Amino acid sequence: SVHSRYLSLCHNFKIRPENNVPLPYIPLDYALSAAGQKILSEIDVKLHKMQSCKGIAWMQLTSASANYSYPCPEKLIKTFYDNGWFVVCADKNSFAGDYAINLSTGINDSIKILSLLNEKHKVLCVGILSCFGAVSSGLGIPNLVVQPYWDSRLESVWHGNEFVVFSKKHPSIPDERQFIIKEFEKNPPFNITFSPEHIYSCFEKMLTGLKN
Repeated sequence: SVHSRYLSLCHNFKIRPENNVPLPYIPLDYALSAAGQKILSEIDVKLHKMQSCKGIAWMQLTSASANYSYPCPEKLIKTFYDNGWFVVCADKNSFAGDYAINLSTGINDSIKILSLLNEKHKVLCVGILSCFGAVSSGLGIPNLVVQPYWDSRLESVWHGNEFVVFSKKHPSIPDERQFIIKEFEKNPPFNITFSPEHIYSCFEKMLTGLKN
């Protein structure tokens, strides 16, 4: 998994870390490319047409470092779409809908688009632990991390904006920020897959917790 650079340095140099892990710094002092501007305009048009939108669900369902992709992305996207969420997916998939869009641009444009959308709309992230875990923390965006395998450290989800879906209780994550799902499919050799319905249920619970 991708560990916190700060905590890794503390471990390597035997330095006691502070209780509050510093938030990642996300530089945003650059302009969108022409392709990025086109995508942002398309999102604005689709959002304007959506009569009752709960907000934007920003998804990344693939982790290159873990060599894992959520096996049924279209079903998960459709579950959020059917429940009134506009979906922006940072991965390539075959789902197409009036209120969903797949990004086809680079990482810098993706981060910039996420930050700009977050300035104007209610945005929440959901998906596999990836680079957008750190990005969401830096931007202060709530993030539901779907963890497909057991990791005893998981330092990159120690920030307060991140909630985690696990198959069993994790000792390092506060109870109020983890959701335990006992029903899942096993994917050899060590991955597990949670259903779209279970993931969305955890997403709703995260929203309820944020309101309280």
